[in-house]
Amino acid sequence: MRIGVLLCHEIVTEVYAAIEEAVRLRERLKAEVKTIQAVTIGPSKSVDTLRTALALGADSAIHVKIPDADPAPEPLAVAKTLRAIIEKKNAEKPDDPIDLVILGKQSIDDDLGVTGQMLAGLLGWSQATFASKVEIDTVKKEAVVAREIDGGSEEVRCKLPLIVTTDLRCVQVDHSIHSLTYGYILLSTCLRLNGESKICSLFKPISKHVF
Repeated sequence: MRIGVLLCHEIVTEVYAAIEEAVRLRERLKAEVKTIQAVTIGPSKSVDTLRTALALGADSAIHVKIPDADPAPEPLAVAKTLRAIIEKKNAEKPDDPIDLVILGKQSIDDDLGVTGQMLAGLLGWSQATFASKVEIDTVKKEAVVAREIDGGSEEVRCKLPLIVTTDLRCVQVDHSIHSLTYGYILLSTCLRLNGESKICSLFKPISKHVF
């Protein structure tokens, strides 16, 4: 099982939740989770987000760079770029495909909260939005997801592969991480980079007009 985590170009609580949930799934499922790969689409400063993701537990990271002066890409452009990455990765390892993609429920730039839904539609995958809890059954190839809704929560059962968008309640993020020095995070990242983890770029820069 491989997990992909989409990050916006700045680390916010929803992004911490997505990374943390991926790491906790690996802690629960052990060797069933073979790799966690973080992806961000953004300007050059977005590399700091990937370094933080690696420090928090991701195994590798992909930075799809866009020019610093360009506007943020539209959600559909992001979803189509992610689809291309997922299809490329799955073609490289057809016997070990990506089964789960976790995103924050919305980005901090436009607050639209539609990228996950668009990605699920493009891929034809199951989707569970506003997730507060995720349990995976690797034998049955399905997930049980608790979703936050108005007035409470509901539980849905989804077949893998699956797109999940996380609610703030998905994990109890340790906000003390914000007080960690950049040097500590960078040191952790360098240790990972000297091992098996790496940051790479797969695609040419995109803009909000690329569909």
